[in-house]
Amino acid sequence: MRITLALIVGLLLAQVARAEPDSFELGTGRDGVLTVASGLSMIVTSNAALGKSAAAGAQELVVSGLKVSSGDLLMIHETTGLSAVPDVGNTKPVSLAGTVAPGRWELARVEGVLSSTPPTYVLTAPLRYAYAAGRAQVVRVAEYSDVVVEAGARLTVSPWNGKSGGILAMLVTGKVVNEGRIDADGVGSQAGIFQAGAAGLTGCTGLELELDKGGSARGEGVAGMSSKNGLFTGRGNLASGGGGGNCAASGGGGGGHAGPGGNGGRTSPGDGTRDEGGLGGAALSYSVFDRFM
Repeated sequence: MRITLALIVGLLLAQVARAEPDSFELGTGRDGVLTVASGLSMIVTSNAALGKSAAAGAQELVVSGLKVSSGDLLMIHETTGLSAVPDVGNTKPVSLAGTVAPGRWELARVEGVLSSTPPTYVLTAPLRYAYAAGRAQVVRVAEYSDVVVEAGARLTVSPWNGKSGGILAMLVTGKVVNEGRIDADGVGSQAGIFQAGAAGLTGCTGLELELDKGGSARGEGVAGMSSKNGLFTGRGNLASGGGGGNCAASGGGGGGHAGPGGNGGRTSPGDGTRDEGGLGGAALSYSVFDRFM
């Protein structure tokens, strides 16, 4: 049996995650006890894209598609989008130290909900940071008294869809007993989109290469998938997103995070086993005290 110490988790969050003068500590326990029974896979976190950019010091959030009540706790998270998109094929580490950059986040409590379209959530305190529509998401943070995940059960989260998802957030005043799985495996940045290209191509090369010329789609990173030229195919990585393989049978590059991703495999023997696999995504550089990726 594995027992996660919620106190430790709560203290870590409390140091960096507050939008209010006081910390949120371990939450209020207002959502009661959560039990995930054996054989079940449960998603408890709800999320939606931020509908309107919010400046630092703002006390309102405009969000559509999120069920929130007065007193609920929210996480605001800048999930994607670099202010300066790097060139395709640049494998140097990417710094997330900018004022508005992926990974920035905080917690905020809802004071009231305005009956507007889309809904506007009034917060009990101003935001510490600015968040951009199209880059940030809002997550309802569940506040449990205890959490029990039985053997053979799974507590997980809805996948990232390019706008929201991929974050499991909760606070627990009591204990977390995990005899199953609590994870977000495979629900983060999106893999390169498969599209059937022209068959029999050989000799193709290029950091950016159209599909009909032998390029394949790169994976998503902190700068998205599409380059400055509007292309999302070719072996070049885009920030932390791994590049797609060129020509027959070459592999895509792995995504970068703490370190760079690995390069994809070579082309088929019929194409000379050339080194045209996707370049691995660049490493990300950030402080865990003010970023969560």
